[in-house]
Amino acid sequence: MANPGRQIALEVSTQASRQEVYARLMAVSSGAPGGYFDGTKTNADGTSHITIERKFVPVWAIVVAIVGFFFVLIGLLALLVKTTETCQITLTEQ
Repeated sequence: MANPGRQIALEVSTQASRQEVYARLMAVSSGAPGGYFDGTKTNADGTSHITIERKFVPVWAIVVAIVGFFFVLIGLLALLVKTTETCQITLTEQ
């Protein structure tokens, strides 16, 4: 993510119905192997809210683990650090 920890709000209008857009978003965000959202966890309420969440090891933790490996093996503990990014999608009709 370009700016971790920063909230971004985006509004998009479309001619499709809320149900159609919801179905398309669920098909894309299902986390299918090899897809864009591979390795993510998708939660949905079935009508208008979708939450996509992914956990990963941040770059700084990988660098600390590599540098720490050469000096003390305890640097590998940095690989236990996980960061979570969350994308919340809310669909509304106008």
